[in-house]
Amino acid sequence: MKILLLFLLLSVGVDVVAKEVWLFGTKDQIFTQKHRLTNNWTIKHFLIDGGVDLENTLSQNLSSDKRMATDQMNAFFLANKNQLAQQVKSAWQGAINAQSLNIEKVPAITFDGGKSVIYGVVNTAQALQIYNKHKPKQ
Repeated sequence: MKILLLFLLLSVGVDVVAKEVWLFGTKDQIFTQKHRLTNNWTIKHFLIDGGVDLENTLSQNLSSDKRMATDQMNAFFLANKNQLAQQVKSAWQGAINAQSLNIEKVPAITFDGGKSVIYGVVNTAQALQIYNKHKPKQ
């Protein structure tokens, strides 16, 4: 199962648009967007731990016997392959994107298609101020 999940994760491409702000965090971290960003920024929020809940749900009713659990999971996967593949992709998309941008820790907010990363800030307005102060000159 883990090899299959790894294969699915590695086969997903990541598209970053320059005028997007990507917020990376865990489900316990709350990002504030009270003050919407100006200049037509698009905000996307990604959870890096989203797959944990899916894994817990999938393993909830599995046998405690490893061999039986493997058989149960294989049968479930065969019956629900397309749906499960989409669920895995969606659940782990934040981790996939974070890895593709070399995000080192969370919370993190990215600008310029991931070229500029601000760590430790959950307020998007504050992150934009920091970005504007330090952004590369064009």
